[in-house]
Amino acid sequence: MVLSGLMRASGTVLAPTAMGMLAIAGIEIPVAWALSQRYGLNGIWAADPVAFLAMLGMQTAYYRLVWKKRPIRRL
Repeated sequence: MVLSGLMRASGTVLAPTAMGMLAIAGIEIPVAWALSQRYGLNGIWAADPVAFLAMLGMQTAYYRLVWKKRPIRRL
């Protein structure tokens, strides 16, 4: 959440938002469905931390590889 907030406060809104949507729609929902088949309701709850860890990985990679190398501009 800190990385996302940092990037959004600097004006980069699209990338963190897209990564959040991808983590929920592309990771959390399929993982929840797969785990619910085996573990029921507990599998659905287990998919939430999986999605947030994936989002952390994506946002950390974006921060280190792309955002941090951009020049700082005054607003």
